[in-house]
Amino acid sequence: MRERGGRLAAFTLVELTVTVTVLAILSIAAVSLLTGIPSSKLTAVQVRVASAIRYAQELAMTRHTVHGVYFDVAANRFTVFENGNTSDPASDPATSTDFIVQLGTGKTAGVTVQSVSFGGSPKISFTPDGAPASGGSVVLAHPSVGTRTVTVLAQTGVVTP
Repeated sequence: MRERGGRLAAFTLVELTVTVTVLAILSIAAVSLLTGIPSSKLTAVQVRVASAIRYAQELAMTRHTVHGVYFDVAANRFTVFENGNTSDPASDPATSTDFIVQLGTGKTAGVTVQSVSFGGSPKISFTPDGAPASGGSVVLAHPSVGTRTVTVLAQTGVVTP
């Protein structure tokens, strides 16, 4: 503390309170950003899976052939397929390459396909009118976050993350 005009100069209670409040807010924001990263990865993969399923449904309706998504749990990947053949990948509109998504590496590190069941099958297929062969769900997991589910309703084909 310094003397100023015969008085000791110091911080006021308001200044100290504002400083402590700002530091607390910044600390909370930093902690939530650091701990939210795995959650963001899992949510991003959930959205990607739901988008891939919707894309397969759209392809089935526009090309008038069976399309779908095959989930390979052991290899931790999924493939959007065409012509009713899981070995015939559709083209990814973003990359113009085969629509095969490998999970658990890079931006999706730690995310796995925990389980898949579409009428007992690891694939969801859509008829040329966009109807699913069966309803079901995909469960995605991250060890530090938990699980997220993507569901396809059998009656309507509605995809919900």
